[in-house]
Amino acid sequence: MDLRLPQKQAPAAEVDRSLIKIIILVFLYLAFATALSFSLRELFYNFDFFHPAYQQPLIFLVSLAGFLSFSGFLPIVIKNSGYLSAAIVLGVLGIGSFFYDKALNSPLFFAIISGAMLFFFLLGVFKERYEYNNMMKVRLHKLLNVFLPKALAGLIIFGIALFYIDFFITGNFFISETGFEEMLFLSFDPFSRFLPVDWRFNLNQNIGDIAGKIFSRQIESDERTAVLPAADKELFIRQAVDGLLKRGSDFLGIPVSYASPLSKILYQGAKENFDKAPDLAKNIIAFSFFFSLFLLLRGLSIPLVWLVNILSFLIFEILLATLFMAILYESRSREVVVL
Repeated sequence: MDLRLPQKQAPAAEVDRSLIKIIILVFLYLAFATALSFSLRELFYNFDFFHPAYQQPLIFLVSLAGFLSFSGFLPIVIKNSGYLSAAIVLGVLGIGSFFYDKALNSPLFFAIISGAMLFFFLLGVFKERYEYNNMMKVRLHKLLNVFLPKALAGLIIFGIALFYIDFFITGNFFISETGFEEMLFLSFDPFSRFLPVDWRFNLNQNIGDIAGKIFSRQIESDERTAVLPAADKELFIRQAVDGLLKRGSDFLGIPVSYASPLSKILYQGAKENFDKAPDLAKNIIAFSFFFSLFLLLRGLSIPLVWLVNILSFLIFEILLATLFMAILYESRSREVVVL
């Protein structure tokens, strides 16, 4: 009796049944990748923190949610690993499409950060593929929870590196004046509420006015100086402010004048001292800041993971209801998504 083992499946069988449907899904994936690149550039270079227009962040969030949703579908519907890898590579190129000027000016740096993002995306999709192959039932939220953290990590690293590209290339101070002032205002405003009403001040005020008001209150609160003539009080305040400005100038290493806003003095001082610091100290400070920023953005992205889960579930159900895709059972009682 001729006993034969079952024939091995041909590699072609690993490709999904409908190439047209795969092309449609990949096209939507690439369209959202390109839209994400455009919105990211607008957010980086045309967003005004002091007079925000919420259209730009909205376009960014919609593009990001759509891109992540369709990225999560690819490991399920594209069974061939080579085709899946090619689609992910095209998506990474799509994300960088509106940063061609950065790519031309700094090709090596751009290749490194794009490669890092590609690594995280490939890690995410193949982890998702592995999880999918070991499931008896298709649980979309579980698959996305495997993929999304890695995809978001790659996107955040790519975004931070692009936004602070000047530091990585030239080693200059890594925070713009606008960004520095915005961080100061966000951190100082809650603190200022705990100060007595008479002692509150604004970071946009001139340093001479702030120091003058502080010394004036000290004089009026002291019985020995409160009885001095007005001219003597003004002279005393002037001398105290001059001394404070001189000490501040020596400490920060920059000229400080009466008319300088406090926020700009702090920025110039931080920038001047950072640029003069040794390279090792620069790198430690910068990478500590970048790592903290990464953790902050990663924490803030948790609601986005929920949003993408909900959006992906709705899209998945619509695709099933319209018979664009279907869930079938394999012989070993396992659910499989087919097109």
